[in-house]
This record gives sequence, C-alpha cells and structure tokens, in this order.
Amino acid sequence: MKKIVLRVIAFFILLWIFIYCGYTFLGLFIVKKEVTVPSIVGEEMKMAKRTLRNSRLRFTVEYSKRNDYPNNFVFYQYPKGGNKVLIGFTIKLYIAENSNKSVVPDLLGLDKANAKIILKKIRLNLGKVIYRKSKVNLKDQIIYQKPEPGENVDYSSNVDIIINDGMLQRNLIVPYFLRNDYQYVKRLCNELGLIEATPKDEIGEIVYQNLMPGNIVKYRSKINFEVASETVKTADKSIIKNDINRISPKSDHQFFNIDYTLPNFFSKKKLRVILKSSKGKQILVNKKVKGGYRLSKLIKYSEKTNIIIYLDGKQIKKWELE
Repeated sequence: MKKIVLRVIAFFILLWIFIYCGYTFLGLFIVKKEVTVPSIVGEEMKMAKRTLRNSRLRFTVEYSKRNDYPNNFVFYQYPKGGNKVLIGFTIKLYIAENSNKSVVPDLLGLDKANAKIILKKIRLNLGKVIYRKSKVNLKDQIIYQKPEPGENVDYSSNVDIIINDGMLQRNLIVPYFLRNDYQYVKRLCNELGLIEATPKDEIGEIVYQNLMPGNIVKYRSKINFEVASETVKTADKSIIKNDINRISPKSDHQFFNIDYTLPNFFSKKKLRVILKSSKGKQILVNKKVKGGYRLSKLIKYSEKTNIIIYLDGKQIKKWELE
C-alpha cells in the first residue's frame, strides 16, 4: 500500500515538473502577443483595474497625496497609454489620495480659454467673467481672480475672474464730425470714446458739434450734435479725421429752423412731418405726441421745398421754401 502511495506522489511531482518546464520552454521560444497599453489617467481606480484586466495586463498600485485629482483616481501610469507591451506586462498605477478638495491655481496672466482648461482638470468651474479696462496693456489677460491662488475649495466650486479689456484711456482728441452723416457718426461715437448726450433718430448731416475739433477732452466726455435733415441722402460718407485745420467746403445749401408748438389736446395724436421736393419725399417725424409738443428741427435744402405737418392725418401747417 505504501508503494502505491509513493508512486502516486512521485507521478504528480513529475507531472508538475513537466508542466513547469513546458511553460518555461514556451515562454522562452514562443513570442507572446503584444497589446496596446490603454490610457487610464483620470479614471477611477476600480474602472482602471477593470480596463487593464480586459487588456490582459497586470498592475501594481501606489498611493500619493494629490489635490489636483479626485480621491481614488489615477493621476499617472507607467508605461503611458499607447505603448506596445507583451500580454501579462505589469502596469504601475499612481492613485491620488485627498479630501475631495482642490487647491485654486494661479490664473493671473492667462487668457480665458487656458484658464478654463486648467480649472476643468482639477474639477473646478469657471464662474463670472468680467471685462474691465486697466492701467496696464494686458488685453485679454486675467488680472484678478476669486478665490485667490492657493485656497482649498470643494470640487465643482466656481472661480470668478476679471479680464483686461485694454488700457484705460484718460484723454482723447475730438474728431472733426461736421458734414458727416449723423447715423454713421452715432455708431462710431462709443468706439471713439465719446458719449452723445441726447441721441436722436434723425437722418442727415451734422452741422454743429459742441466740442470743437482738435480739442483734448477726457475719455467718455459728452458731446452734442445738431443735424440738418436733407431731401436726398448724400452718397459719399466722409471719413472722420482729427485734422483741426480742415475747412468745410463751400455749399449752396440753405438752412431752415422748424420751431413749432402743437396745440393742446388730451390724448396722444400721431404727428407726421414730411419734407417734399422735386427729388423726392422724406419723413422727418413719425410718432405719437402729447398736446403742447414743441417741434424743433434744423432742415437743410438746396431747391424749392415744402415742409408739411400732419396731426392724425390732417394738415395743420405748411412752409414753402425756395
């Protein structure tokens, strides 16, 4: 009986030796299949392990304190994703340990796009974005942030920023606006750094400006215009220049100042002021007004022209200009 037991034990020992030698032989002389290392940086540890097992790869884990990655997430791997290795190769994973808080990065000097990318990587959000002019020429760069760099905040917290919108402009030279199209100048005023005190809906050329061309005024100063409505729109829009010596060319145009006060009435009525000439018809005013409304408008004309005032469709006043 003892001989039989000894024979069985010897048989299994020999079988194990045979299998081990065969596996070693295959490992030495048969090339293993290569696989591509998956990129798992930024994944949760359990998901990362599952991905490596599915790729028939082994792994080791090392923990390290990191605030720029969520707790229990992979922040580095070796080899990196995309490399070719043999099946069964061991991938080293570095796992972040933290208290689910992020350290606010220093965003000063960056632009909005890069700041957003950096915040997203550490699980923070870009909050309010304000554009403001500054004393330094750092256009489109971040000049202020809240919370400040180095503060510990919870994940998904907002970081508000202020972006430089160019240098503060203290003074400017008043351009020459006369004889330019009013609607054209109106659109340009804000870009040039001037504020129109009383914006109008008129169409025509500018015949007066209260700030003299060439004067140096403070940035965002208020300016007023007087507009001469024309029977025909000028096709040529002059280019605004800062030339104080520019002289307005002579013209055969004449001017007529409409100064008319409507009679008193209770409810609002529709007021229409029409300018007629051989070249066409132009509506100067078309709106509802209250009783006692005062109409004041400077008209520019160069030929026989009629100005007619209608109130609720009824003619109440007419001027014939020659």
